Amino acid sequence: MDDVECLNIFSVVLGGRPTGVILAKMGSRSAVSFNFPVMTTHRIVLESPRESFSGTFPGGFRGFVEMSRCFFAGQAFFSGQTISGPDLTTCMTEICNDDVELEMLSCDNQQICDSGSCVSVSPGLCNVIGPAVIDFSGNPDSVEDQCTYTLLSATNVTMNGKFKVRRRDDTSFLDELILMLTDQNETIHLLGDGRVLGGGSDLDSTPPGVMISQSPEGVSVNITADGSTIELFYNGQYAEIFHTGGSAAMASGLCQDSTSLSASRIESASDACTDMTSQAPDGTIDCPAVESDCSMLGNSTLFPCDSIDPAPYETLCEETLCKYPQLDGFICPFHEAYARACIRNGHALGDWRSAISCDVHDVFCPGEACVHMEFCGDTASGERRCRCRASVPRPDGFAFDPVCDNSTNSASVTVIGCLLTEQGFDFRALHLNDPTCTGQVDEATNCVTFTHDEGDRCGSVSTIDDYLNLVVTNNISNSDSSAIITTEDELSIEFSCFFADPEIQTSGFTVLDNSVVVTLTSGEWIYTLCMESFSDSDFLNPLGRNANVSLNDEIFVKIYTSGLDEASVAVFTESCWATSDPSPDVTPRVDLITDGCGSTGDVLVDVRGNGEETSNSFSYRFFQFTGHPGSVYLHCQVRLCIQECVPVCHGWGRRRRSNRMKFLPESPPVLSMVWTP
Repeated sequence: MDDVECLNIFSVVLGGRPTGVILAKMGSRSAVSFNFPVMTTHRIVLESPRESFSGTFPGGFRGFVEMSRCFFAGQAFFSGQTISGPDLTTCMTEICNDDVELEMLSCDNQQICDSGSCVSVSPGLCNVIGPAVIDFSGNPDSVEDQCTYTLLSATNVTMNGKFKVRRRDDTSFLDELILMLTDQNETIHLLGDGRVLGGGSDLDSTPPGVMISQSPEGVSVNITADGSTIELFYNGQYAEIFHTGGSAAMASGLCQDSTSLSASRIESASDACTDMTSQAPDGTIDCPAVESDCSMLGNSTLFPCDSIDPAPYETLCEETLCKYPQLDGFICPFHEAYARACIRNGHALGDWRSAISCDVHDVFCPGEACVHMEFCGDTASGERRCRCRASVPRPDGFAFDPVCDNSTNSASVTVIGCLLTEQGFDFRALHLNDPTCTGQVDEATNCVTFTHDEGDRCGSVSTIDDYLNLVVTNNISNSDSSAIITTEDELSIEFSCFFADPEIQTSGFTVLDNSVVVTLTSGEWIYTLCMESFSDSDFLNPLGRNANVSLNDEIFVKIYTSGLDEASVAVFTESCWATSDPSPDVTPRVDLITDGCGSTGDVLVDVRGNGEETSNSFSYRFFQFTGHPGSVYLHCQVRLCIQECVPVCHGWGRRRRSNRMKFLPESPPVLSMVWTP
């Protein structure tokens, strides 16, 4: 009785004798106490707006009796009594609670209703790795087309996954996650390149109940709705979905049942599904090695994780990685997903990354915004950039055929930006022969269109062919015409339109590659005099016919003779220079050796042993003439001198020849070699 707020004590006469009555108020409840002095049975009835009491008491009764009641449909119910329910479908039950108020009860957040009884449910973990899905029950399956699927549909939250091809036409990837909060009319997009968008633009603020964090490893989203929680992790390669709360058992989608592909498939006129295209196996994949790495998932030393079955991860690992190469950040993804699941369950793992050579790697493309025809992947130089999907058309030379208009003698060409990006070219830096004529970039596709017409020729060259057709030619390039040389790869896409009346004909493209072929031409002069190029300073690896040389590669050139008396004659390389034409007397020209000393200008040349013996050498880094993407011709003028004729060179600086040098009187020969694309 310590919580009594109020007492009313009074006396009534029963059977001619006074009887004590106490009314007590305790919060929302009340009670009555009687003290009957005689052993006579009494019937007592008390009524009030909130309380009702009636009862028969024996004589001598002393104590408090509950008066509070809940009223429903004209009936009174004691505290703790059930008024209606439970409902067999919803488990809703109405009771009179401890505060003597009507209350509706249902299952809590960790339960579901099963035939009128609340049953506890376990949290659900779902993984989507590339095309593979492992549902809440650990059942595996794979998506085999390009389409959008419902991964999870729960109360007020729907999560859809958009699957698209990347490098191969026969394998689709989870390329985008779409989160729809139906009660808030909000949509959040998680893209494969790392961006988080809301309604098509950058997400400025997160809706209530949603937390989003981004890191180099991936994007994490936490959603709380209707008593359940969804934790999501996505890094462009795989997604982990962890669902807790009663609504988890009532969810639908591939995460609930990975085999429900048909029921979970979403297709519309604006988002049509596309079947896969068969493709030849990737010969670079070592499937036995892949299977060996995948079997590590069952290694209890590396993965001491008895609460999660590794079998579905191992099965899908072999099926996927024996077909799709581990590139573009898709490196040991099944091991990473399984490791995250084990760590979530409180397991400490072994050094599994070292066991399968799986280093931590970049997954996103920083600063890049990949369009629908691109994905975040590795370029030829190893950078993370937006590259073309396998489904993108791949015309010869990075571009579609030109469109020619006979009425204006104009031409337009569209270049596919992502094809250029894959090869390390910046498609936004391209221009026509006139550097001021740049292309128009379509931001939706990253394609660039170049146009020239009679109003602006953009450096086009017009000629008449043998059939009296007007031929208009231009060139798309990235070269800087103000520079004499460049050590960067140059792109040159030449295109022409043939105009005839009344028919229009279109020529194809000539694309000049930046790899070169080395050929050697030897000259004869009494004795044999040779000039040969090598890829190493020890002159062990000659650059023979069809050898490939890239821009900025260091080339080592050796000039040597046979049939001479080494004790009395030495070979002196007087000068070497490069031209863009077979003739040694044309411009542009770059001097490499002058008066026997190496250049210190745009091209640094290191000359060794010049004038000391019957052979000498020099080295320089390979270059190409700006605006002349054709062959590079190397010319050297060589003389014979009596005994030594070593030039005096000051740190590759100003050079001069010694006055004591004595040369043989014959005219010095010129040796030439050519690198041609």
